[in-house]
Amino acid sequence: MNKVLYVNLSENSYHSEPLEPKTAELFFGGRGFGICFLFKHFKTLQQEGKYKHPFAEVDPLSADNVIVIATSPATGTQMPTSGRVHMNYKSPLTGALGSTNAGGRWAVEFKKSGYDLLVLTGKSPKPVYLVISGAGVEFVEAESLKDLSSIETRTVIKEKLAQKVQVLTIGAGG
Repeated sequence: MNKVLYVNLSENSYHSEPLEPKTAELFFGGRGFGICFLFKHFKTLQQEGKYKHPFAEVDPLSADNVIVIATSPATGTQMPTSGRVHMNYKSPLTGALGSTNAGGRWAVEFKKSGYDLLVLTGKSPKPVYLVISGAGVEFVEAESLKDLSSIETRTVIKEKLAQKVQVLTIGAGG
């Protein structure tokens, strides 16, 4: 898709940028993209003068942390395990690089919406969820979902939007 979706939760704003071909060649996707864009984010914080050593200094729970959610060039193909999505962030548990991945249909549907990566920054003042499509991003109030399990959250969103929609959610710890 060659596009990166940037979402700033503090401002309820988003924009997209082209994925540089050299970046795609060097990092391929998934974990590689995640780490690349994670450290690009921290480098930007340093260049802006906010921090001298941003990865060491940023509180993982602050608005200055980032979550990078990345697909790979194989996402949506017939290649085995091509439906996975990878997430990178500064971990609140360890203060070091956090990394996880998940399977299912979310990665494929995200890719169909026109993007390879989702870079989440900021911190919303109130609970929201994002509806991402080829038409853009909608920030939807989610106060009623905040005490639900991830399965309950998925069920409520699917009932509200459409059963075929794919939902990526976090558990109670998030």
